[in-house]
Amino acid sequence: MKDQRGFTLVEMMAAAGILVLVFTTTATILLTAQRSSQYVLQNGDLTQQLRVAMKQIADDMTYAEWDEFHNPPPGGLVTVTEFTIIGRMPVVTQERNTSSGPDWSYSDWPGYIYAWSPVYIRYALVGDTLVREVKDENGFPVSKQILISGLAAAGSGEASFLEIDSSQRTVNVRLSAPQAGGNRYAKLFSSFYLRPVM
Repeated sequence: MKDQRGFTLVEMMAAAGILVLVFTTTATILLTAQRSSQYVLQNGDLTQQLRVAMKQIADDMTYAEWDEFHNPPPGGLVTVTEFTIIGRMPVVTQERNTSSGPDWSYSDWPGYIYAWSPVYIRYALVGDTLVREVKDENGFPVSKQILISGLAAAGSGEASFLEIDSSQRTVNVRLSAPQAGGNRYAKLFSSFYLRPVM
């Protein structure tokens, strides 16, 4: 009869315990890495949304003029829920040659800028949402869009705000949004100086 030795019960239990320990450690590491990756993606997306909203404001401010009619009278720095600027949007035409000469009535891009039509651009902070509304020089709506939602609410220490100093024709904008998983905020701040109406 041959000596048939197998594993003892103690050896099997020790091997199973080591295997469970290895699987548990591996699962914990993978779960932590997945949560970390998700946190980075969510907060990176939030920061990008803040940048896009602030870029839109900066683009509008490039050709903006101060609108004394729709904003508070001069008197120092005031926190507001909305402000309006007079933007100058290019009216673009493309020349089409006809038998009677160039036809400038056809409007399309790319083309030639022949005028800067005034539009009223209103930014409003409504709850946790920043809204941009554009009206033409006659007050007819052209577009309305939500630039970003999920901003830090008023009353929190990191709230988003719009500030206007009418005497200096400056607009301060802070966009702040709570990041996922904690008491941290993604924030952007810009200050804009607007030229008087020409």
